[in-house]
Amino acid sequence: MRKRQKISAWYKGSAFGLALAAAASALTSRGTIWLKSPLTTADRHENIFELIPNILGSAFEDLLLIAAAFFIYKSLAYPFGPRRRRVVITAAYTAFQVMLIVLFALNALSLVRMGFPISTSWWAYLDDSSSLTLRISLFNLLSLSGIAFVASAMVIAPLIAFGVWKLIIRFAPTAIRRSVLAVLGMSAAASALLYPSHVISAEYRTITPLRVALQENMFGKEHLDDVTKLTSNSDWETGGAKSYFNKSIGDKPNIIFIVMDSVSARYIDPANRQSRLASTPNINALMDDGTYFTNFYAHTPVSAKSQLTMATSIYPGFAAEFDTRVLEEAQSIPISVPLKEAGYETAHFMTGDIKLAGIYDFLVKGGFDYVGESRDFECTGVADDMLDRYAHLGDRCSTDAALEWLSSDKRTKPFFMWLWYTNTHHPYYSETPADANAGANKNEQKFLQSLHGTDAQIGRVVEHLRKKEILENSIIILTSDHGESFGERGHFAHGASVFEEQVNIPFLISNPKYFGDTDQPRINDRIGGLVDIAPTILDILNIAQEKSWQGRSLFDPNKPPRAYFFSLIANVMVGYREGDQKFVLRGREGDLVAYNLAKDPEEENPETVSGDRKEAIKSRMASWIKYRKGLFPDG
Repeated sequence: MRKRQKISAWYKGSAFGLALAAAASALTSRGTIWLKSPLTTADRHENIFELIPNILGSAFEDLLLIAAAFFIYKSLAYPFGPRRRRVVITAAYTAFQVMLIVLFALNALSLVRMGFPISTSWWAYLDDSSSLTLRISLFNLLSLSGIAFVASAMVIAPLIAFGVWKLIIRFAPTAIRRSVLAVLGMSAAASALLYPSHVISAEYRTITPLRVALQENMFGKEHLDDVTKLTSNSDWETGGAKSYFNKSIGDKPNIIFIVMDSVSARYIDPANRQSRLASTPNINALMDDGTYFTNFYAHTPVSAKSQLTMATSIYPGFAAEFDTRVLEEAQSIPISVPLKEAGYETAHFMTGDIKLAGIYDFLVKGGFDYVGESRDFECTGVADDMLDRYAHLGDRCSTDAALEWLSSDKRTKPFFMWLWYTNTHHPYYSETPADANAGANKNEQKFLQSLHGTDAQIGRVVEHLRKKEILENSIIILTSDHGESFGERGHFAHGASVFEEQVNIPFLISNPKYFGDTDQPRINDRIGGLVDIAPTILDILNIAQEKSWQGRSLFDPNKPPRAYFFSLIANVMVGYREGDQKFVLRGREGDLVAYNLAKDPEEENPETVSGDRKEAIKSRMASWIKYRKGLFPDG
């Protein structure tokens, strides 16, 4: 009887108090996001009557879930059923509300300090080789402000709310209790009316980890498992050993392959209005002596997967884990192998963490003569907090190391130098000041500063080649591993979608001798992707392509006019670009849509695809994924 009374007491007082504790955590977290996050307007001047509805509205979805949990518990745990069932349900309810308190705080902390929500994708980084991600995450958490926030959102605010409710239950008359409940209910209702509905449901305002845990790697009602008729494999099988580049290459030219991390095509493409936001004079100069491919794509907006695709001309695996192991087991041939056989010296310099996902070992085994990352370089003049906050020394130090390698008296062979800059990766770092751009939000401002700094390092490389009198015999190739979002459709950073800002990337080939005349168009609209880089380089050099590669030279007139892409973080999306049409299977929405990029470049007007056309498009997507998995059954 006494145990029954304890359960009854919990139901009458403590259960609702716990719901209030979770609500306090949600409001503390959402308020912190609203006031401090770089994703919202930092310089707002709101009075208390505007601020409270905004915070309540931004937490509306969280509060709705808390209330739903309480009412479900109320209907199940009391007064029906045996005592054992009520104990189990009470324990489950308590654990769920406590879990929400933790998720609210962690998600808000990630948004405020990192600029994007946490998601289950971070689980893939929890291994010994992923020190870059872990160091950045720990630095952003282990600060006085971070600890204070976690303490407030997880402990102080919930305990105060729980304690106040227990005091009201103990000492206040029933009328006062009902008044408190009425005020809470009216505040929530008012917030829903006063706050814009599209922001209430935006991804960065929700309990992202919980939502992602349920959605990641899952499709809705529309999926590819029901496809029975597959298309041919012609889109992703090698084009053979023929040479299609229409210029006669004399002496073996040097190849300088530059990757700018997280740079969308929109900031480089001269036809895109957003390119005006970026200050990139050195890249613009390369454009004058080059061919720019305006319809070029990353196959998934994840750095480690893109890096391996560039190296091997193999599409990334449709799975959360990295591709290194399956590529090694399949004895995939990286670009270094045919280049070394043709007499080239090969080197890879990276500002970031090249040991991530075992890529360092993969490249060394693949025959690169030198592989180095930021921590391998000796560099002076770096700000005191640079290594701690960004886990690397910066693009300037990578450039120093690369130019020192180029200056060696032992360098007698033609070379392939892969230079990967990561200052443009979140949290965006630059040692080179640039004017602030009023057309960008706070996070985008930082990104544009870092892009300007990286552009300066590219200028140093070009000037060095010019001084050594080898610029004319050096082909510079510029691209990115994926794009970056700055609030579009509630997305930030990268990895969570296949919208243009995350997968459409720059691709530029520059050389005054081979690309600086009228024989090569300055703007090329041929569709391609990262898988095509290695075949294109070998085509220019008149070296036979490896038979195992899946890409095709961008100069091959018979190259299929499509590029494929997918995302697995926060929302499963699969798609491809063909002409002006872009087709996307959206896991969260459970539909197949088409975008006309010529008329709708911002992808704001999706057209639902149905009937035979839908089946044909799904068949092509399923064929691509099945072909990739057929080569690597585990990846």
